[in-house]
Amino acid sequence: MHYDLSPIGEYMADENHIHDVVSGLLDSPGGVIVQEIGEYFKAKMKIILAIFIIAVITGFSVTKSIIKWLIDPNRLPSDVNIIVTSPIEFILLQLQIAVSFGLLIIVIFLLLEGVRNGVKNPAVKQRFKELNLKPPKLSITFILTLFSIIGLGFAGLLYSWEFLTPMILDYLTNDAQKAGLTTEWRLSGYVGFITN
Repeated sequence: MHYDLSPIGEYMADENHIHDVVSGLLDSPGGVIVQEIGEYFKAKMKIILAIFIIAVITGFSVTKSIIKWLIDPNRLPSDVNIIVTSPIEFILLQLQIAVSFGLLIIVIFLLLEGVRNGVKNPAVKQRFKELNLKPPKLSITFILTLFSIIGLGFAGLLYSWEFLTPMILDYLTNDAQKAGLTTEWRLSGYVGFITN
């Protein structure tokens, strides 16, 4: 009996080739950055989790006031009632808002940590050299651009909150009332619409 072992040899050669390619990628500046990010998460996971829990608890404590502010009759179109359709809807909505707040705090924390650690990291500096990227210089154009981005972002939020959202809510209410429907909105649906 004779067996052809050439596919095993090809498989071993492919496996060695894949191993070499992966090793090369991990040794590159980008691979070093990825490894350091993994090590950072392993080292800081307890701190990140603690920040998340504190942010959720803090967020949960103010959600009742936020929801009360959102469903204030002055913010609602006329003849609209906000209803709760299940016993735990309000608590689940509070938890959802608190978790979203906790995630936002974690994202901000990680961005700040990334910037703080990335500026000093030799692998990041090497990667910037490879990509021929240079950080922007602190000039009047850069400062004006930064303030314009922030100002336009706040202007968009103000426009959405003061003009667009009330106009859409009035339109939806009037449209439903013209069709002969009562306008009772679920609490979670209304708050979800506003936050989205």
